[in-house]
Amino acid sequence: MAMLPSERRAITLIELLVVIAIIGVLIALLLPAVQAAREAARRTQCANNLKQFGLALQSHNSSCRQFPSVAASATGMGVEFEKAGHVELLPYIEENALDGVYDHSKTWAEQSPLVAQTVVSVFVCPSSTAERLVVEPILGPAGLNLPCGDTAAVNHYVYSMGATDAWCFSGDADEELRGLFALNRKCRLPDITDGSSHTIAMGEGDSAPAVCRGTGCTEPYSGPMGERFATQVWISGEPSNDQLGAAGFVMASAYACTVEALNKSPVTDTSMSVAGLSDCRASFNGGPHSTSSFRSAHSGGGQFLYVDGSVHFVSDEIDQLNYRALSTIQGSEILK
Repeated sequence: MAMLPSERRAITLIELLVVIAIIGVLIALLLPAVQAAREAARRTQCANNLKQFGLALQSHNSSCRQFPSVAASATGMGVEFEKAGHVELLPYIEENALDGVYDHSKTWAEQSPLVAQTVVSVFVCPSSTAERLVVEPILGPAGLNLPCGDTAAVNHYVYSMGATDAWCFSGDADEELRGLFALNRKCRLPDITDGSSHTIAMGEGDSAPAVCRGTGCTEPYSGPMGERFATQVWISGEPSNDQLGAAGFVMASAYACTVEALNKSPVTDTSMSVAGLSDCRASFNGGPHSTSSFRSAHSGGGQFLYVDGSVHFVSDEIDQLNYRALSTIQGSEILK
């Protein structure tokens, strides 16, 4: 006999609580898997960004017969840097519109705020938790009052200086430590004697970690401008220097090295000694400069672009000597 509507049994409070508890358990079990899948997708996109840099570097080398240079000249006010590597690569990453509005007759500091604040997706790792725009009050009206303003778009991919952190003009000392990019030194494919598939060209430079001042530093920096982070912007390839550092302008740059371990925390700042521009020694040989380490928003290591265009994930437990060897254009000398 069919049950009448009035005779239907209602769900009890206990049964409702059991159902809610089961749903909660299922969500708790599924959430890590969903987060892992999202991070895997972000990591893949990050690797794809590096691959685009690889194609751009190869195209630049084919057109100019060299890789983008770190060019600077001494002036009465210190050092003047020419346009950053990312700026040189704009035509090769399908950013012709941005390249068109960038005034190549002017320095990065003289560009318009519109250009400086343009976020380029290829320059950003989606895994990073840092803001996409970097605000530096010292660049604005209350400080240097630069035409570009105090705000610029972030960059998460940095060029390899090799196993040296030296910023110098002569380039004579520690030649065996040199990477693909060095101050006032051009690099061509024939210069890479240990092979393009064994040489790091670029790597990740997450801007979220705290920064500390000086090679070997262990305490996060906090000074006149407060706490500082390992930030760098795509529009500028210029590092900070000892004079700006004294004023609290402590940060990373568009360049990194393997002097210190991958994912060192806090990240060493990048600072050029203006008085030591003729001193080309790495800091562990007594040099006066510092350059940030590579760092990643991915756990366990970081992604690197090799000169041949391939992208590899390197564990942060890699042997330091081998890590340094991978970053130099003559890496075999490091392993002696």
